[in-house]
Amino acid sequence: MIEKITDADLTGKGVVGQPDVPGLSALEMQNKVEEIPRSVIIPAYNAMVDDLQSTAGGSGAANVGSAPIEGLSGDTVQGKLEAVKVILDQKVASELIKKIRINGYNQMEYTYDGTNFFPISADESGTSKVPYVLMSQGQDIPVSERIPNTLYFATLEAGA
Repeated sequence: MIEKITDADLTGKGVVGQPDVPGLSALEMQNKVEEIPRSVIIPAYNAMVDDLQSTAGGSGAANVGSAPIEGLSGDTVQGKLEAVKVILDQKVASELIKKIRINGYNQMEYTYDGTNFFPISADESGTSKVPYVLMSQGQDIPVSERIPNTLYFATLEAGA
């Protein structure tokens, strides 16, 4: 966890509070001047870098706060990432679909193999290639009630 340097961390360190003529040797005075950076600042900085680079446990993202974003829970970057993953996991119910995109003609397409894309909407003649249903975020239609050979998508905004 990233922590601030406090007054207690600085107590008794450095040259503050030393007499004008401290009675220290040159080496002792150099060490006293370097005491705060070497014994307080550098260790705190290195601990912060370790916390931010961590990929174990809470991870670095769990140590960085995040302002509220409408529709996402979590107070940290990690919390927001987890909330986004939940939403993304609900977007495509079929494990067979590898990717969905909007093509250059502003049509939605899908692929099973990551290479060959097929239009989801109607073609130039108006014939539906693959029927699909757009649902509001959070809405769920049980598998037993779904139309066979139809794709179901949850939208980011209700009614979109």
